[in-house]
Amino acid sequence: KGNKKYTEENQNDKSFSIGGSIGARSNYDYTEIGGDFLSKDATTALDLISAAILQPLFEKEKVTQYVSYLMDYNNPTKMDIAQKAQLYSSLSLYGIDNPLGRSIYKEQLQLVTPEKLVEFYKFNYTPKNKKIVNTMTKERTKKDSHRDGIRNVNQMRVTEQLGDE
Repeated sequence: KGNKKYTEENQNDKSFSIGGSIGARSNYDYTEIGGDFLSKDATTALDLISAAILQPLFEKEKVTQYVSYLMDYNNPTKMDIAQKAQLYSSLSLYGIDNPLGRSIYKEQLQLVTPEKLVEFYKFNYTPKNKKIVNTMTKERTKKDSHRDGIRNVNQMRVTEQLGDE
């Protein structure tokens, strides 16, 4: 959602201009920040990705908005059967005393502040916890592009993994 180098809009525009994308996902073991882009645009894409990883912003308004969204989205009355099954499966497996067992603990979410996020980031997102992974080789990309009728395309996916594997 933007960083010290690029506003959210500038980041999205720059990514769009090179035909790439940047995204993030997380699970219980690790966080992954990555991007898809053509190899000819690697310098620009890696600049965007590194700014997102190394210079994130935790703006109070956006944090508050996202916490509100999470509380609303994770309301059991609005969940489908699969989401409810996952919720109660985690509760049964981990128990109420474990944070993994109470994934939508409203009172806990309300305690999230930009300051706590910065503290968590500085403690966990350190060089020893990071690994850059190129998950698509040129050979694989050329094979896929020929299959799809596209020539001279070298695409790369770069992922920054943070945490345990």
